[in-house]
Amino acid sequence: MIVYYSPTTGEMMPFVIRGTNIADDAIVKDFYPALPVEQARPFILGTDFTQEEIDQLPRTHLVEKPAGGKPQPDMMGWNFYPPVIAPVLKDFIETLEPGVHEFVPVEVKRDDGSQEFGTYYLMLVRQTSDALLFDETNWDGGQYGYEAARKERFLISHFHNPVLRALACAGLHIWRGTGKLVKQSFCSDEVGQFIKEKGLRGWYLQPCQMHP
Repeated sequence: MIVYYSPTTGEMMPFVIRGTNIADDAIVKDFYPALPVEQARPFILGTDFTQEEIDQLPRTHLVEKPAGGKPQPDMMGWNFYPPVIAPVLKDFIETLEPGVHEFVPVEVKRDDGSQEFGTYYLMLVRQTSDALLFDETNWDGGQYGYEAARKERFLISHFHNPVLRALACAGLHIWRGTGKLVKQSFCSDEVGQFIKEKGLRGWYLQPCQMHP
C-alpha cells in the first residue's frame, strides 16, 4: 500500500480527484434520457441545488464498453457532471460522513444494450472548503498565485502537488473548492487509501501537500 505524507506537517495527505489517466478505465457515460444543460448547470457550478432539481435527474446512465476488455470501472467521471460511483465506495463515504452528501441511485447499463450493471450512485457533494493556497499552488501555466490561476482558468497543474491549509480541511472527507474552484473536488487520505487498497478504478488521485 502506498501512503503519502506531507513534507511540511508529516501527516497523511489528501488528494485532488481527477478523471482517470488510464485509457482502459476511461469510459463515456451519459444520462438517459439526456440531461439538458440548463438542468445540469446547478450541479456543475455549485452545491446549492434543490430537492426538486434532484428529483428531475434521470435515473439511468448509459456507458460505453471499456477498452481492452476490462470490467466496468467503479467510479465514472468528475468533469462537469457529478461522478457515478459503485456501492462499495458510497457505503464507505457514508460511514465517514453520514448524512453529508446526496447519493442518487441510478441504473448503469451498456449503451448498446448488451449488459446491465445494477445500481450505482450519483454523488452530489454539498460541502466546500477554501483550503487551497493559491500562492503555493502551481497552475497549468507553471506559475503560482491568483493571477496565474485566473489566466489558466483555475486549472491546477498535474505535475506539482497543490498545497492546502490543514485546518481548513481538517475532518473533511469529500469536498469541493469554493468560488472559481467549485468544479474541483478533493478527498481525504482515508478515502484515497480505501480506493487504493480495494483497487477501485476510474479516478486518478493527485496527492496534495499540507500547510500548517
